[in-house]
Amino acid sequence: MVNIVYCGNEKVIDGIYISSLSIVKHLKEDVTFYVLTMDLTEIDPKFTAISEEQISFLNEDIKKYNPNAKFVKYDVKNIFVTLLHDNLAKNNSYTPYALIRLLLDEIDILPSKVLYLDTDTVANKNIKELYNMSLENLEGAAAVDYIGKFWMRWMKKNYFNSGVMLYNLDVIKETRLFSKCRHYVLTRHRIMLDQDALNTHMKKFVLLDSKYNRQNGYSKDCVIQHFSKRLRYFPYIRSVNIKPWDVSLVHSNLKIFEFDDILNIYLMNKDKLHKKS
Repeated sequence: MVNIVYCGNEKVIDGIYISSLSIVKHLKEDVTFYVLTMDLTEIDPKFTAISEEQISFLNEDIKKYNPNAKFVKYDVKNIFVTLLHDNLAKNNSYTPYALIRLLLDEIDILPSKVLYLDTDTVANKNIKELYNMSLENLEGAAAVDYIGKFWMRWMKKNYFNSGVMLYNLDVIKETRLFSKCRHYVLTRHRIMLDQDALNTHMKKFVLLDSKYNRQNGYSKDCVIQHFSKRLRYFPYIRSVNIKPWDVSLVHSNLKIFEFDDILNIYLMNKDKLHKKS
């Protein structure tokens, strides 16, 4: 059994669909996708939870490609309000949904070992080789952050990216990693708030090869392509943030065509994914 965690609101449902399709393209055994979401429309009208109808669509559609795959939705609002509501991520450039990953130790339906994936990740190969890595006595595993390796070494050597992380929740509960991270985000003002928190407090981890979280351009050997912010140097230094559901820009700007079979399925079903009951 492979257990994968996604977090977010309705805005990232496209990414969850694309990412999960890419995973089951290569992985035909039992896999559970845990979708952690919540409604915060009292804070922002755009902060709507992923709906039951969308989960039902995903469950029906994913079985066309892997009958052993399923989605499980979990509403984290009560936990979030209790532990992180005072923050609401207002002191960084990301939404409150970026902090949901710091609640995994409080969610009782999750198994000990989970692979957390940002919703802008796409599998290029079978992820089982990553999932099967031993985490004995470790909190987790992560790859170096491509941009951070240039400007964050002052904070921590081997500053890692939090978008692809293999977690051992049993050890994390012992070390109170996420509890420490939650305190950090409630008392700090950082641009990369949750990622900085993990880099500050995660002590028992192993670095992954960059092929498990390829953040800067496509390569055939990558297992997971992460469509995170990337740097462009000409005609001036700037960041580019193109997501896999921005299909035309993936083609025209990033020149990536290797995921077209998955993206074509997404485009064909996009309206169904967003259909309101």
